[in-house]
Amino acid sequence: MIFSAMGIFLEIAVLFVFLPIIPLYAGIIPLRHRWTWWTAIFLLLLAIVRERGYDLGALGIRTDNFFGAVVPYGVAAVFGIMVILALARSSKKRPARRWFKHPPFFVFSIAVGALQEFAYRGFLMPELALAIPSIGIVIAINAALFSFAHVIYPNPKVTVPLTFFAGVGFAAIYAWYPNLILAAALHAILNFVATLYGFVSFAEVEGS
Repeated sequence: MIFSAMGIFLEIAVLFVFLPIIPLYAGIIPLRHRWTWWTAIFLLLLAIVRERGYDLGALGIRTDNFFGAVVPYGVAAVFGIMVILALARSSKKRPARRWFKHPPFFVFSIAVGALQEFAYRGFLMPELALAIPSIGIVIAINAALFSFAHVIYPNPKVTVPLTFFAGVGFAAIYAWYPNLILAAALHAILNFVATLYGFVSFAEVEGS
């Protein structure tokens, strides 16, 4: 069990720290190429999932608990939007008026949210649970890795703590209501509102 746990931790470190973040943070790979780099890593993750024979249910892609989970995810969406609006008001941010002229904005909101949920909740949480018996520790590590992925963005002293708390929320609700469809929808909604109010710039979304 010790060796299997060590193997899981090593795999997680490679897939969620050393490959996707360190080369970008160190400047080995330019930030403008991050979407291409992350796409390659995501394809590697899909290959691992296929090789291990994970079914859709194990990854949270399911409908049997959909209606029972709609309310918790809906409450989380409302709460998250309220937090973003409160932060926008305190920092005097206004919604972008011409956001519809930036097509990648929609791709970012929907696709990136879905892919991150697949990676961090659908794949990572079950992997962590294999090596860690405490769901609280699983949630904390999941949130820490999720927030670390945002260290490459501007103002990390603000972004990383905020995404850690967001990650705790995402992971906690997924732990009790493992539905990747609703998790992706929740993440997409919050991404949309956060970008709309300038917490993520269009330049970042468009990869420039």
